Amino acid sequence: MSNIMISRGGQTYGPYTPAEVQAYLASGELSADDHAWSEGLPDWAQLASVLERVGSRPGEAAVPVFTDIAPALPDGVAGFSWGGLLFSPVWSIGNRVWPGLLTLIPGLGILVSFWLGFKGRELAWRKGGWQNVAHFDRVQRRWTVVGVIGFVVVVVVTALAVAERQPVREPAVPVAQAAPPQARPEAPPAVLPAPAQPARQLQRPIARDQLEAMLRGMPVQAVEAVLGQPYYQKSEQGLLAYAYLDLTRNPASGGIDKIAVIFFRGGTVAGFHYQEKV
Repeated sequence: MSNIMISRGGQTYGPYTPAEVQAYLASGELSADDHAWSEGLPDWAQLASVLERVGSRPGEAAVPVFTDIAPALPDGVAGFSWGGLLFSPVWSIGNRVWPGLLTLIPGLGILVSFWLGFKGRELAWRKGGWQNVAHFDRVQRRWTVVGVIGFVVVVVVTALAVAERQPVREPAVPVAQAAPPQARPEAPPAVLPAPAQPARQLQRPIARDQLEAMLRGMPVQAVEAVLGQPYYQKSEQGLLAYAYLDLTRNPASGGIDKIAVIFFRGGTVAGFHYQEKV
């Protein structure tokens, strides 16, 4: 009685007796569509066809001539591999498709990922080790779920990392925006109240450079004596800010500043900020 060789996933198994093959078919370990060969056959054929020929007639001892073309894929194997596309490196290791590790190379990786998407199932099947097509398809569906979850996690983590690196843009007039609500009315008064007990008269508006030359390094009490009480004030982290309305003029444009902010550090004038009327 002729023995039978089985080809599956690019690997050859056997030889088996016809009785053993029948037992494997009954248990589901072999499929009638698997490729098989026995003495007297010139090439691989479907297992069901080989079983019909074995023992039916002795025939002549033919020299087998196997083709170099890989056996056709069984029904249910071909298809798109989402796991290979979305989770390429991990999928490649799990399915022993080692060329898929080329996805780790910048630039080349995206091309390899799409190649795995279109050819991944075929490559994984030919590696062998599958009980049958149903077992193979079940495992690949699990890889699809893992690939989608992994892809979503990577996208979310990347988006959060990019968002954390975005610089926080400070407001144009930070002191004005940080002022407590009770320290300023909803609408500024049309006319600034006269300074409280000024030591000398100050003609307004005064040019920015003249104001800075006069006040720089001056203590808080002296500034209040010259300009009066500010429209509002704010103290934070060792920095004190006084804001005055219609106090200064921009020499470059000739326009009157809507607000002038004087900053104090250590009790003396340290800087200025202006916002011109629109």
